[in-house]
Amino acid sequence: MAKKKKKKKVQKKLYASRIKIIRQGKNSTNNFYASWSFSKSQKKINITKKVCTYVKKTKKYVTKSTKKKYTSVIDNYTVKWYYSVADYKKGKTPKWYLDKTITTSSQNTSSDLYSPPNNAKQIRVSIKVNGKKYKSSKSKTALWFTTDYVSKRDTDYDEIPEAPTISEFTITNKTLKVEVEVDNVEYDIDRVRIQVLRDGTKYVKFGNDYYKDSTSINSTGLVPFSLHLSTIGSYQVRARVCTVDGGTASANLWSDWSSWSSSIDTRPNPPTNLKASALDDEKIKLTWNKVNNVLQYQIEYVSDSPSYFDSNMVSSTTVDDINSYILANLEVGHTWYFRVRSVNGSDKSDPSNTISAVLAVKPSPPTTWSSTTTAVIASNIDTTDPTYLYYVHNSQDGSAQRSAQLVFNIGGINYYLTKTNTKTDDYGELIDEISELNLWTLTVYKNEANTISAGTIYSIFVDSSSDSIKWKVRTKGIHASYSDFSIERVIKAYMKPNLSLSVTNKDGLPLIGDVLSSFPLVLKGETTPSSQTPISYHISIVTSSAYETTDIHGDEIIVAEGSEIYSKFLDTNEQLDMIISASDADFVTDVRYTLKVIVYMNSGLSAEATYDFTPDWVETSDTPELEIEFDETYRYTILRPYCHYYIGYDPEEDDDQAPSEVDENYEPVAYIGINITGKVEVGTVFPNSEVEEAFMGDVYFNQSTYETYTCVVGGDPNTAMWLYKTMFDYSDAVKWYSGTIIDGDADEDIYYSSGIELSQINDYYFNVPSGDIYRCVKSGTPSEAVWEYLWNVFWAVTSNTTLSVYRKEQNGSYVAIAEGVNNDLQSTDSALFFRDPHPSFGTCVYRVVSTNTETGGIAFADFIETYAEPSVILQWNEKWSENVYSDDEETFNGNILELPANIKLSDSNSNDVSLAEYIGRYRPVAYYGTQRGESLKISCEFPKTDTETLALVRQLMGYQGDVYVREPSGLGYWANVTISYNRNYKELSIPVSIDIKPVEGGV
Repeated sequence: MAKKKKKKKVQKKLYASRIKIIRQGKNSTNNFYASWSFSKSQKKINITKKVCTYVKKTKKYVTKSTKKKYTSVIDNYTVKWYYSVADYKKGKTPKWYLDKTITTSSQNTSSDLYSPPNNAKQIRVSIKVNGKKYKSSKSKTALWFTTDYVSKRDTDYDEIPEAPTISEFTITNKTLKVEVEVDNVEYDIDRVRIQVLRDGTKYVKFGNDYYKDSTSINSTGLVPFSLHLSTIGSYQVRARVCTVDGGTASANLWSDWSSWSSSIDTRPNPPTNLKASALDDEKIKLTWNKVNNVLQYQIEYVSDSPSYFDSNMVSSTTVDDINSYILANLEVGHTWYFRVRSVNGSDKSDPSNTISAVLAVKPSPPTTWSSTTTAVIASNIDTTDPTYLYYVHNSQDGSAQRSAQLVFNIGGINYYLTKTNTKTDDYGELIDEISELNLWTLTVYKNEANTISAGTIYSIFVDSSSDSIKWKVRTKGIHASYSDFSIERVIKAYMKPNLSLSVTNKDGLPLIGDVLSSFPLVLKGETTPSSQTPISYHISIVTSSAYETTDIHGDEIIVAEGSEIYSKFLDTNEQLDMIISASDADFVTDVRYTLKVIVYMNSGLSAEATYDFTPDWVETSDTPELEIEFDETYRYTILRPYCHYYIGYDPEEDDDQAPSEVDENYEPVAYIGINITGKVEVGTVFPNSEVEEAFMGDVYFNQSTYETYTCVVGGDPNTAMWLYKTMFDYSDAVKWYSGTIIDGDADEDIYYSSGIELSQINDYYFNVPSGDIYRCVKSGTPSEAVWEYLWNVFWAVTSNTTLSVYRKEQNGSYVAIAEGVNNDLQSTDSALFFRDPHPSFGTCVYRVVSTNTETGGIAFADFIETYAEPSVILQWNEKWSENVYSDDEETFNGNILELPANIKLSDSNSNDVSLAEYIGRYRPVAYYGTQRGESLKISCEFPKTDTETLALVRQLMGYQGDVYVREPSGLGYWANVTISYNRNYKELSIPVSIDIKPVEGGV
C-alpha cells in the first residue's frame, strides 16, 4: 500500500472584516469614516516566522520557527477612499476614482474623516492589514504576513441638502405667513420644517411639537406656512429640509437650519421725529415720520403739563395713514403737549416723543455769534477774507422765523437790513436753520424801511474812521411782534496795514540799479492806515550766497548762504527813520542782500516790506597805528590809536595818471604858495604854480585854502600836472612863514636862527622841502619864541574811519579797550587816549582795527610790546573815572598786591562733563558743558617785617568782590580769591596760601 502523501499546511491570511462606512454627526454633515474589526476565530490565528541562523560550532545554518498571534504582529492599516459620479444601479460596475489614502496605527480600527467631492454619487472604502517586519537572517528582513485589500461600497450615499431660504415672512392681523424656498432640483426634498421664536427666547409650540413640517412642495420650490398668533410679541422664523426617506443609508438627511429671519413685531412701532409749530393764534401743525405697516395714528394732547397724559384729561383724535395734521380751536395762552401712537386694529404702539408748543408767543431774543471778533480788511472787497455773522431764531411757540431785522453801528451811525426767511421743507413749509451772512458784502440801508441804500458794509467801513462794527438782530415768527434785540456784538476791524519802504544813500537819493556804493544805508518807512500806530519794528538783512570776510577783530570768517548778518528791534511808535552804517553791518561787494522790515501795529496786525540790493565799492581802509606808553608803577598802558595815509605818489592808486617809469631814489619836495587851487579830480596844469621844475610825488600846500596837491606828471609850470588830495584845517593861523631852519618833531622847541624877528602865537612855519608844519606857542624873538611840531603835509588823516583797540589774550580771545573811535581827531590836540588797566606781562599784543564808515572795509595791525614782570600782581577795588585817559585825573585808586619771585604756582581744572551709562554700550557717553573748571593755588612767603604786604593780605582777606590776577607768564584773568596765612613768631617769614578760581569779567 502506498504511503499517503502528507498535505502541506497553508498559512491563513488576516483580512479586515465587518467594514462599515459611517456618517459623522448622525446625518448632519458630509464627513465619513470607516470602521472594521476581527472575528474571534481571526484573533486566535497563529502565524509562524522562520529565522535562519549560522552556528559557529557546527559550522551549519539552523532554521528556527516562532509562533505569534496575528493581531500581535500587525504594523498598521492602509485605508483608501474612492468615489463615483454615477448613480447606483444594480448589476452595473461604476468607474471609481481614488480620492484619499490614509494610514492608521495598529491600535486603531477606524479611519480619519473623509469628505467626498460635491459631485460624488457613490463612495467606497478599501482596507488592507499590514504585517510587521522581522530579521529573517543576518542580512535580510521579511514580513510576518502579507494580505489583500478588502472593500466596502456605500451604494446609497447621498449628499446632505443645503439649508433653505426664507423668501417671505409677514405678520398681518396676528396671522404669521412664511414662505420657504427649497432646491427641489438638486435634491429630492421630502419635507420642510420651520421653527418660530418669540421675543428672542421662546419657541412657539405647534400642537405637541416646537416645529411644524410640510410636505407640500410645488414645482417652484416654494413651501407656504400659515399660523395664527395668540400672543403679541417680536417674532423670528427659520427652516430646514430633509431628503426622501427611502429606508436606506441616506434616509433622514437633514440640512442645517437657515439663519433666523429679521424680527417682526405684532405691536406697531411708535412714530418718530414728532414736531409742532404754531400756524396762527388757534392752530398747531404736527408732523412725524410714517411707520411701515401702520393704517392709522392716534394723536394725544394735554395742556399745561405732560403729567396729565397719565390722567383722564387726555384729548385724542385718530387720523388715517398720513404724517401731518393740524389741530384747531386750541385755547390761547397755554402750553400744549403732544404725542402720537401708531394703530393697527386693536394694537397700539407706545407713544412717540412728547413735544410742546405755545400758541402765537413773541420769540426770545436770537442767539448770535460771528466767525471772528477781529477782522482784517484788504485794499478791495474781493481780496478781503469773509467775516460771517450767525443768528438763530428762538421760537417760543414752535413757529419758524418769518423775518429778521439787523442793525449795524459804524462810527456812531446806524444802518439797517431786513431779511425774509425763504427756507422751506419738501412740503413748502418754512423751517428754521442757522442764518449765515457775509458781513462785508451786505448792502444796508439808512432807514428801517430799507428804502434808502447806504452801500455795502465794506464801503461804509473803509470810508469811516471807525475801528469797530457793532451789530444786533431781532426775529419774528407767527406772532405779530419781533423779539427783543439780541446782545450787541462788536467786531474789531482793521484795514490790513501796509509798509512803504524807502531805501536811499547818504544823500537821500534812491540806489541806482539797487546798487549801494557807500555807507550809510538810509531807511524810511511809512505805514498806513492812520488809524493804526506802529509799536515796534524788526529790521534784518540776509545774504543770498556764502562768502569769506573779516570780523570786527580782523579774523577771517565764513558767512553761510541765508545767514542773517544784521538784526535789530526798534520799540517806537514813530514812522521808521534810521540808518545802517559800516559799524552795524559788514557787506561784501557783488553779493546780493535782502533787507526785510516788519512793523507791528497796535491793532495786533503786522506788515512787512523787502528790498534787495548789491554793494559795489572798493573795500579799502588804511592800516592803523598805535602809540603805547607803559606806567611801570601801576602796570597800566596809555593807548592812542590813529590812522593816516601818504598823499605822495601811490603806484596802486595813481598808476593811470603817472608815467611808466618812476625814480625810486628821488626824495619828494614840499612847496607852499597860493597859485595851485581847486579840488581837481584829474591831473591839471597850473602855469602860475611858480614851481620851476616839479617831479612826480612832490606836494604843494596852499597856505590860503589849506588844500594839498600831489604832482602826478613832472615838468615845468606849463607841463607839470597836479592832483587834489586833501585839505587841512589851519584856520587859526595868524601868519605863514617858510624855510628850512625850524625842523624835527619835538613837541616844543626854540629855534634861534629861525630868521623871524618877532613871532606871534599861532604863527605857522612850513619847512621846505620836508613839508613839516610848526605852530608858535610862545611869542617873542628867535631866542624866545617856542615852536611846536604839528604835522607833515605828505600825510593826511584818514577820513570816514573809526578805530577799535583790543587786547589779545593768550587763549586767542579779544578784550575790547576802545571801540568806534572817530579817527578825525586822533592826530590833533583833541586826540583821545585810552587806558588798559591790565596789560599782559611778558608779551602784550594789541590789535587796532580801522573800519571805513562808507564801505565797511576793514584793516588791522598788531602791535607787540614786552613788559618783564617777576611778580604775581593782584589788583582789586580799582576805581577809574572812565576808560579815556586824562592827565588831570588821579593816577590810580585801588589796591595792588605784589607777590615776590619765590612763589609756587599749581594749576588744575575739572571739566564740565556728565557721563551717562547706557545699556548696550561698553563705555559711558560724555556730554560736555561750557564751564572750564579752572583753579589755581599760589604759595609764597614774605618777610615778617614787610608790614605793608601783610596789611594788603589782610585787606584782600576781607574784600568781597572779584580780583584781577596777572602772572609773569602773560596770563591775566578776573578771579574769586581765597587767602590764608600763618604767623609764627619764631619764624622770620610769613607763608601765604591763595586759592584762585577764575571768573567772567571785563577789561
